[in-house]
Order: sequence, then C-alpha cells, then structure tokens
Amino acid sequence: MKDHAVPQDQAQTRQDAAKMRATHFKDNPPEQTVNSLRSILQDCGLNVEEEWADPSIINTHSLRIQIPGTTIGTNGKGMTKTYAQASAYAEFFERFQNGILSKDEVDIEGYKYFNDEAHWTARQIAEQDNGFFRLCFEKLGMTECSLEEKATMIEELFCPDCADGTYVMIPFYDVAPHTTIYLPYIVIMMFYGTNGMSAGNTPQEAIVQALAEIIERHVQIIMYEQHPVFPEMPDSYVQQFPDVYEMLTIVRNDPTLDVSLRDCSCGGKYPVAALYVIEKDTGRYGIKLGCHPDMGIAIERAFTEMTQGNDFKAYARSRSRLDFTNDFVFDKRNIKSCFRTGHAQYPYELFGTTPTYEFTSMPDVSALTNQELLDYWTNDLLNDYDILIRDVSITGFPSYHVIIPGISELDAVTSFDIRLQYTKHLIAQMLGNPEQINAQYANLMIGVLRHYMLEVGTTISSFLPDGITVACPFRDVSDAHYLLSMCYITIEDYEHALATITEMFEYADRSENCSEVSKRQITALYYYLQGRCMLHSHEQTMNYLTRFLSDDMYAFVNDLMSEPTKVIPKQYNDIIVDNNHNYQQFMANVFERYGHNVIDQNKLANVFNERDTDYTDPECTDTDYTDHEQRLNTL
Repeated sequence: MKDHAVPQDQAQTRQDAAKMRATHFKDNPPEQTVNSLRSILQDCGLNVEEEWADPSIINTHSLRIQIPGTTIGTNGKGMTKTYAQASAYAEFFERFQNGILSKDEVDIEGYKYFNDEAHWTARQIAEQDNGFFRLCFEKLGMTECSLEEKATMIEELFCPDCADGTYVMIPFYDVAPHTTIYLPYIVIMMFYGTNGMSAGNTPQEAIVQALAEIIERHVQIIMYEQHPVFPEMPDSYVQQFPDVYEMLTIVRNDPTLDVSLRDCSCGGKYPVAALYVIEKDTGRYGIKLGCHPDMGIAIERAFTEMTQGNDFKAYARSRSRLDFTNDFVFDKRNIKSCFRTGHAQYPYELFGTTPTYEFTSMPDVSALTNQELLDYWTNDLLNDYDILIRDVSITGFPSYHVIIPGISELDAVTSFDIRLQYTKHLIAQMLGNPEQINAQYANLMIGVLRHYMLEVGTTISSFLPDGITVACPFRDVSDAHYLLSMCYITIEDYEHALATITEMFEYADRSENCSEVSKRQITALYYYLQGRCMLHSHEQTMNYLTRFLSDDMYAFVNDLMSEPTKVIPKQYNDIIVDNNHNYQQFMANVFERYGHNVIDQNKLANVFNERDTDYTDPECTDTDYTDHEQRLNTL
C-alpha cells in the first residue's frame, strides 16, 4: 500500500479538521453562504420569498424559498434556522445551475439549454464506445445492433432537440481517464434525473454530498431488491452523537410511536442510516434514510429530512402502510414515488425480527476534511466504478451533477418508458389548446393519466412546467381523476367515466377538504353517469334527474354533458392563471451576467487526487485498514 500522507499545504486544514462534525462538514458558516447566494440573486434582479414551517418537536427547522408570482422554488432543512436557510439557497442554486429548476425552457439565443452544449447526430451518438454508452445501449436492447441500426433506433426513440434533427450533448469529466466526454442531455435526464445533483461551499463539499445522495438511493434500491432486515443501532453507539441521541430520546417519549434507528451499511459497506417511525395500531409508518461518511451526520440527515414541514406522527401517517401482500410494492412507479416524496409502499419483510447483517460500527471520520473524504470515497468505496462529473457553477457557486453508471440510475428505463415520457408531454400541450382534444388525443391522454395516477401525488400540475399555476376543475378532490373522466366522456365511454367519478364521489363524501360546491357537482355527475350507462340517452337521463337536482345543478350537468366532444374545451380553456415570466426574466439576467462563463470540465482534475487501488486512509494504521478494507469493499 502506498503512503498517502497529507500534503504540507494541508497542515492547517488538518489542525482544524476536528471541528468538521460540529460544523456539519460545511466549509463555510451558514450565514456566509446565505448572504453570498442572496447577493448573487439580487444582482440578477431576484428577491426570493421565504416561507417557514414551525420548528419540529426536536427543534429542527425547514422552509421553502420561492420566486414571487410562481410556484418555482426549493426546500431547505437543518439543525438550526441558518443551516436550513443555507440548505434552501444551496438547493436553489443546484437546481437552476443544472437547468432543472423549472421544466419550462429558457429562451436564450444561441443554444437550447447550456452555453457549453454540442449538437450531435444520431449516428455520432451511436458511434460512442465507452462505459456510459455501453450501459445505455444494453438497457435499450441495442448491444448487438449494428451502427446503422443503433442510429435508426435512437431516431425512433428520442425526439431530436433541435430543428436540424440533432441532439443536445453536454460535457462531463470522466475521473478515471482524466478526460471530458459528451453525453446526451435527454438520456441523462431520463436515466438519472436529479440524482447526484448537488451544490456546496467548495467543490469537495458539494461532490461529497452528491456521492452521499447516490449511495443513499442505491441502498433504497437494495431495500426493494433484497428486502433486508437492517439491524437496530444500539443506544451505546448512538450516544456518541449527543445531538442525535437527544432527538431520538424526545421522539421515543411519544407512546403512540415505535421509533428505531437502523444500520443500513449492509455489513459496513455504506455509511447509511435509516429512521423507522411506526404509528401504533394503525399499520402506518414512515422510513427516511440519510447518508454521509460520518455516521452522525447521516443520522442527523434522516431526522431533518423526516421533519421537513412535518412532525413525526404526520410523516408516519401519510407515507406508507403495512401490507403483507406486497401489492404494488415492486412496481417502478411506487419506487419512483419513494425517491421523489417518500409516499410509497416498502416490502413488509423489512420489519422482520432476524437481522440480515450484524450491526457494524462505521469508521470515525470526524477528523477528515471534505477533500480527504472525497479521496477516501473515490479511492475505496467507488474505486471500480466510472465517476462522471459535470461542473455547472456558472455563477461561481460550486454546483455539479455526478453520475456513476451502474449505480446512480433511478429506473430501469426501457423503450416503453421513453415513449410514455414523450406522450406525457402531450397532456401539457393539449391543455394549452383544449379545443384540439378530439377522440384520438383523448385516448392517448387516458393511457398516460391511468399510468401516472398510480404514482402518489399525481396532479395536473405535475404534467406542466413548474412555473405555471393552473386552476383545474376539482383540485380539492382530484383534478387528474376528473380530467380522466372527461377524456372518457369525450370518447363516450360512460362506464369508465362512471368508475372514475365513483372514486371521486366516495372520496368527496368522506373528505373534510372538499368544498360543498364540489361535493354537489360530483354527486350530480355521479347520478347522471349512472343513468347515462343504463338509459343510453342524455335526454332521458336528464328527465329522471329533474326532481333530484336543484336548478343550478341541473343546468350545470345539462350544459356540460349535452355535447360529449366539448366537455374538455368548455372547462379547460382558461385554466392557466399565472405564468413564469419572473423565472424567465431571472434566467435571462443570469445568462446576460454569467453566460460568457464557459466551464472547462477538465479543471475538475484539480479536485481529485490520483485514484489508487492501494489508497490508505491517513487516519488508519495498516492493521486498522486491513479490517476496514474488507468491510468497505467495492459495491
């Protein structure tokens, strides 16, 4: 093993390194971070709004910052208010510098998404032969295809980004061969989404956070694929993290909850902790994971994530429910909901009584800097994997997208998923032109709505750009269900329309959040559709309902249902009540001020020490490292 001694120019850093846990491994004080990021936003003409949630019972804090006049914003959480603020502002920069703060495109002359993009043909993409493309071609069933066949399949699967038929390619730094490669933007977003996007005070801090997120979600996938019983952390171990142990003690005082901390390291491989909170006598529960090389910070993140805008009981009550049938558990839409919001079903086997692994104490890294943690991870845990990193720090605040092919994929993307994703965009286009929704488009919308409504939290807004606020009918019941029923009526499939409205009728009948007007209208539509299915006549059905409906409800149903092909144009012509002008103006100001900053991805080489399979943690003796090496084997 080679001796990776700490360079002399890091001596002062190492003297201060013991303070890292106390500062939550942040390289700048949170007040400094917030002031710096606010200043950049103000220089670009933006003052965001801050909306704070009440402190949790364990005194963690959370807020949302938002662009005025839009729904575009990010959330933050932390052990203190200033750390929560820094979290929210850093995520805002992470998202907008990565180009995903809003789903809407920014109209910037000269390029489509980024100032360092390239435009390639399908054939140029098909010619690529590196680890990333080999993995993509394998997942899309192209491995054995000829070059011409690959190019044809790419053209059939992916709509070109540009009018000339080319695709937007963006540069990533490949850490191992120290070179820049170009990847298709559309493929990156479909395969990886936001997984591995991060921002921080320094490149090292941000990239460590990105790797932590990737590993955390990798362990979530293990939970679904292997459904292990993770061992509980003994109190004697948790007590070495006083702040965390105090929070755990407070939550355990609630007799209606069963609370446990789990070691999700899989025998010492991953520094991941999980917080399990069960509401007794209801079958409801919530699970939240946290990851960081320092296990105390990993546990802390599980707590702050779970209490972001929630208390523990509300989180447990609203996220998951015990189901010994594992019905829908392994559906990719359920797993996607797990990543996105935590509203998901988990395998019931996770709650078994015989642990799959023994509890393993992770190494104490509290005296390491973020640079050393980064070296430690890339030279040990991830040594056998390609690490691809994109620097998007155009404003100067370090922000990145990290991809580890083979680990950080969020979904086993198939050609079906790709086609479905494109069809999903159709709903946004059609709602902007509802008079064009004929039977053909209604059928397409039915397929997409039925598929995505199995994901918890699906609303019409989830199909639209983030900066657009809409006033869809029956948002207080389920606007997605209602639109689905209207699509069925458009094609005169009244039986399926009735089945969909019945779900809304039953929900409205027991809901405290549904307005009286909505309840009356849904009830009227429910009985109309019952009659329409039996009598096969609008006029006969309305004749029966004359005595059962008030004048206003009779007029509502009669006017709406008299022409089935017009039920959508009648109700969706003026649903957009706000646009994203403020976001567009902000991004225009950003590109005017910083658009000339074209980042050289090769400069990321300065962040990484040479990757070495014989790397030795500077805090470990040879004896310590032998045991540590066995436990922190490659994935």
